[in-house]
Amino acid sequence: MGGQRARWRVLILRPCLALRASALMWRRRGADHYRQALRVKPDSAEVHIIWGTALADRGRLAEALEHYRQALQIKPDHAAAQSNLLNVLRRLGTGTEDAASSRKRVE
Repeated sequence: MGGQRARWRVLILRPCLALRASALMWRRRGADHYRQALRVKPDSAEVHIIWGTALADRGRLAEALEHYRQALQIKPDHAAAQSNLLNVLRRLGTGTEDAASSRKRVE
């Protein structure tokens, strides 16, 4: 009976571990592609926004914030960059004062 349980664990866990490894590899490759895109085209607001979103999704909010700010320096009226920047500020809990001042700078 114990051997059968161990066999089921292997049958269930092996695919889960393989999927996790595959997801980690994909994330690393994606990060490499974004970094390369920023090297090739550092003046692209879209690349900064996409990279900022990827960073924010991973909880790297301070880095994401910097990329959204860079995107807004390139394209001050970019709605997605404005929205994402304000969302990150809220998630960081910097208070309504920071969000309001960032909103004024964006407008």
